[in-house]
Parts: sequence; C-alpha cells; structure tokens
Amino acid sequence: MNNTEYYEILGVEKNSTQEEIKSAYRKMAKQHHPDSVTDPEKKKVCEEKFKKISEAHSVLSDSQKRERYDNGFDVNANYSDNFRSRFWDFSVDPRSGRVSDFFNEQMPNRPKKGETILINLEITLEEAAKGTKKDVSFVSREVCSDCKGHSGAKSKEDVSSCPSCGGSGKKGINMREGNMVMVQISHCPDCYGTGKVIKNKCEKCDGNGFFNKAKNISLSIPAGADSGNMIKIPIQGHMGINGGPPGDVIIRIINKPHNIFKRQGDISILEQKISLAQAVLGDEINVPTIYGDNIIVKIPPGTEHGDYINKQQYGFPINTNEKNKQKGDMVVVFTLDVPKNIDDKTKEVFEKLMELEKNQKEDS
Repeated sequence: MNNTEYYEILGVEKNSTQEEIKSAYRKMAKQHHPDSVTDPEKKKVCEEKFKKISEAHSVLSDSQKRERYDNGFDVNANYSDNFRSRFWDFSVDPRSGRVSDFFNEQMPNRPKKGETILINLEITLEEAAKGTKKDVSFVSREVCSDCKGHSGAKSKEDVSSCPSCGGSGKKGINMREGNMVMVQISHCPDCYGTGKVIKNKCEKCDGNGFFNKAKNISLSIPAGADSGNMIKIPIQGHMGINGGPPGDVIIRIINKPHNIFKRQGDISILEQKISLAQAVLGDEINVPTIYGDNIIVKIPPGTEHGDYINKQQYGFPINTNEKNKQKGDMVVVFTLDVPKNIDDKTKEVFEKLMELEKNQKEDS
C-alpha cells in the first residue's frame, strides 16, 4: 500500500487536520455502513468498503501511526520487524567478493563452511540411457599454505585487532525514525567484519589467504540420469572461512538435444517418416533405438499421420537394479513423408489413384 491510499479512501488531502479527517470518516462511515443496505451482494460490498474506511481512520487519527505511515513504514509491524526490514545491512568482502548480511552472520569470526560450486554437465541422450564416465574440471579456492593459521598475513605478528571496532567486527550507527532513535549494526568498514587488520600481507596470496587451484574429478553418471538431476561431491568446493570445512561440488546434469530422439522422463520418442503407400498398406521397417541398435516395427495398414506405437523396455532406465532392470517405453510416432518432387511415372500413378477416388465417391 502506498502512503497516500488511506487519504484517498477518506477523500481528504495529505495535510488535512485531525478534525477534517474525523469529519470525513463520519461521512464515509455513514454512507457505506453495512446496516444501511439489505441486498446481500450490496451488503458484502459495503462491508469491504467499511473495513477499509475504518482501517484508514485508525491509522490517520493516531498521530504516531500517521507519521510512520507518511514516512513509508509498516504501521502494523513491531519495532524489531520494522528495523529488520528497513535497515537490512549488507556488506561485501573485497577479498572473496562474497555478499553477506549481519543478521545471518552475527558472529563474523565463527567457522563457516565454504561455498558450494555448481557445475552444469551436458551429456548426450545415449550417455543418459547407458550411463557414462566424465572428467569434470573446475577451479576452487584453497587455503594459502604460506599464511595458513594467520590468513592473509605474512606472520602472526602482522595480525592485530581492528582499532576501529575493537576486534568485534561490528559498528553501530544511530538512525532516527520519527521520534525514535535506532542503532543500525553493520560490519566494520575498516576490517570488513573480520575484527582484524593486517600490517604486512602474505606475498604468496597477496593478503587474500587463499589461492585458486585447478581440479579434475572423474565422475560416474548413472544410467537414466535426466536434466536437473544433481550429483553431490562433498568437501571439494571452496575453502571454509575461519577454519570451517570446505564446501561441496554439485554437478547438475543437462541432457543435450538430440537430432532424432526426444525425451520425456523415462520415455524416448522417435518421429519416423513413412510413405503414403506404407501408411495405406502397412509395412515392417527397421528403426534405431537410443541404445544404438535397431528393432523391427510394424506399420499397421491405414496408419494416419501422428499415429504411434509403443515398444516396451526401449526407453530410459527407471532403475538400475541388476535383478530387475526396468526401462520406460520407446514411442514411435509415424509422420507422412509427402514427396515434394515426383517423376512422370509416379505422377501418373497418383493421377490414376485420384481418378479412382473420384469414381468411388460418385458411385457412393
């Protein structure tokens, strides 16, 4: 709700006096009181209108609530809720580039797990059907071996408490809201919330406390892996903070588009072109599967464009239990392959067919 809507409901200006607001409320309340109508539908409308009028009056007739409303604050929120929503504090650590907030990190020096690395891994539909192995390369932040234990500093003697915040990592700033004075607590801008300052930086990592390390992981992708599936590799992510454990690596599987197959869950879909003669008379044809082999498919006589048949156990794996391997279906969708260019002999055949169709219609 904007900070003029209550005034609009009562039909008064923003600079109206309390007497004008009271007078407008009485007029509007009398006009829209639910007891003034008997029709059920109109009564319901009046009840909603009367509720808004009463709400507007309760705020604008209270000087403190009105002041908070005019300044854009939630008049119904308590002090702590309003403080949290109004003065949510964010800071950026220039060494790691991470964005953090005070309320989630009230103890800036506590051990914290490192950040997770998310990697999108594309695999083909054939690889998804059979399962595969992949080498995944990425870069993670590792603890600097030279300044381990005194992160970013050349030696322990080069680390001292921040004089600006006294080593707490936090600073308070007085903020006025109406007649109240609140204290906004935020990370100390001089030490970025760490509570420490470094005199001489570590030469190896230039005071960052970490270095970037290239990693390579061999990964087994199970048969049936679908887009959106996640594989978690523990403690291979970025280094922890203040002695916390490393983060994880999450591999998100993405199935590449295929030139002839489509996938819907555990179902593989193949669009198979057939000729007009095959559609009318029926036929047996060889079609490929997602597993690389071929199977025989029967085209029923009188097949129409878009008709399909199911071949069980030729879709994607549902489970990989050795004793009970289940797979979805393969759906073969028949599409008519209408020739664009035909020779004279073929044209003659279709002309005779057309003439025959006309004669049959006339006889019927």
